[in-house]
Amino acid sequence: MNRATSLPTLTHHEEERICHWFLHGGLEQATDQQRLEFDHWLAESEARQHKADAISGIWNDPEFSAALAAFDTNTLADEQPSPQSSYASSNRYRWPAAIAACLVLATAIVLHLAPSGSRLLRLQTERLQTSQHPLEDGSIVDMSSNTELLVRYERAERHIDLTQGEAKFSVAKNPQRPFIVQTRQAAMKALGTVFNVDQRGSITELTVLEGRVEISPMSGQGQKTVLTAGQRIRVSQRALGVISHLDTDATSDWEHGLLVAENLPLAELIIELNRYSNRRWAAADNVNELTVNGRFNLRDTNKNLVILQALYGLENHPRAVINTDLQTIYLTLPDIDQKANQETDKGMNQG
Repeated sequence: MNRATSLPTLTHHEEERICHWFLHGGLEQATDQQRLEFDHWLAESEARQHKADAISGIWNDPEFSAALAAFDTNTLADEQPSPQSSYASSNRYRWPAAIAACLVLATAIVLHLAPSGSRLLRLQTERLQTSQHPLEDGSIVDMSSNTELLVRYERAERHIDLTQGEAKFSVAKNPQRPFIVQTRQAAMKALGTVFNVDQRGSITELTVLEGRVEISPMSGQGQKTVLTAGQRIRVSQRALGVISHLDTDATSDWEHGLLVAENLPLAELIIELNRYSNRRWAAADNVNELTVNGRFNLRDTNKNLVILQALYGLENHPRAVINTDLQTIYLTLPDIDQKANQETDKGMNQG
């Protein structure tokens, strides 16, 4: 007779690492070496491998794929109604089934991803949209545009994964239940405070408005520091940056549609502008590291383009081909050789 054996319980750190790998973009961003190391780490524990297989299996489940396909098909049908009434009628009958299949599998995903005894809530804003959400403990999260976070409240802690974008957290005090915010680069711990977290590309920027926040890089080998009100820091996945001081009255500028850039790389400014623009911003490789200073109205695309052109000599390259449905602003420096040739030709013609 075969006897069922129970797998060891995973630690919180093990569950976090597996969820980060499959849910928060770890797999997509990993190098070949990192993928090999993760596979070896999974193989060291049957419980880890079981958890990973369960998550991966749900995402690749053919019923889930079919349900999503039916959902997309019916969405398009609703947007472009068919003149054939019988076809429209059959769509109405398939629609609830597709939703039901999606909900069943989505529920299974939540149950697999969330550690036992916790509740998982997903919040998201779209481009050009902001929102405010009160949480069950009395804390409040203000979300910037194009932002996504997962809220998981457990007995021992309140945990939020900021998977993309920017948010301000006003935390209800509870010393026995720490408030943790985690991004791809860093983990932040607060007891009762107000702070802003901005995840831009490979950088997380923490700004403390009230109270104290402890921050540590995800792969920082024990590095950590504590920020107080009026301090800001930029953190990569492996290292802490330099703490800077600022006027706290001017730090929640995104809530008022403003961005104050201080030596901000152009690549990061573009991430900010893309959250609020109905046009797609991009830049050539040779200008991505250009540092920008200035005050930008996040909702005035044309004015921001004029500012960047005037201050830094950038040009909008209209012939650039970008794979997007949105009209693209593609910033680049003028072709110096081409301009020199034009000036030479002009001089020769005048001569």
